[in-house]
Amino acid sequence: VATAAQARVILELAPGLPEPALHSDRMRVLLLSLADNASLALQARTAGEREIRISTRLAGDSLKLTMRDNGRGMDEEEMAGIWTPFYAQFPGRAGLGLVLCEKIIADHGAACAVSSQPGEFSCFEIAFPMAMNDVKAKNPSQS
Repeated sequence: VATAAQARVILELAPGLPEPALHSDRMRVLLLSLADNASLALQARTAGEREIRISTRLAGDSLKLTMRDNGRGMDEEEMAGIWTPFYAQFPGRAGLGLVLCEKIIADHGAACAVSSQPGEFSCFEIAFPMAMNDVKAKNPSQS
């Protein structure tokens, strides 16, 4: 895994955003899984700075969370398989991280857009609806 000395993490968190009702434990899993994948993708980068950029912003009635790395990127074939259980592109991995992410995203009533360019970047942009009361009511024991 790329260490802090190997990768620069840039936070661009919009100030004063309203707080949507998110399940904190699940969000921790989501963020750690995405960051772990970004870190692994950065290991393939042979030249230049390695960076992971995490940003938040309000867009309409959604809170947008974006995680973008400048690692190895993915081609269309790889992107088509990322949500498939046991589809692993990193050695020694089970291929379940993004499957869990997909479930967490769906449980929050959110949507995820993925873009990537081989050799350049991968970007995950998740739009969480600000009206989360219905989702929270569905799973009141989870916080």
